[in-house]
Amino acid sequence: MDNVHVEEATPQEYLESAMLAEEKSVSINDALAYIKMGKLGIVEAYTFDKHFHKLARVIRE
Repeated sequence: MDNVHVEEATPQEYLESAMLAEEKSVSINDALAYIKMGKLGIVEAYTFDKHFHKLARVIRE
């Protein structure tokens, strides 16, 4: 699909996400998505994932 981009995660990003996940009581996947979004300059996300709200800067449902 043209509108889907797959990003690889580095070992360092996994380590960062594990630490962030524990700190914020969210899943490692949510923390990793947040870290990758930050590195890509993404500042807005649309989600129904209530746990992601603990991380996101700007969230709209």
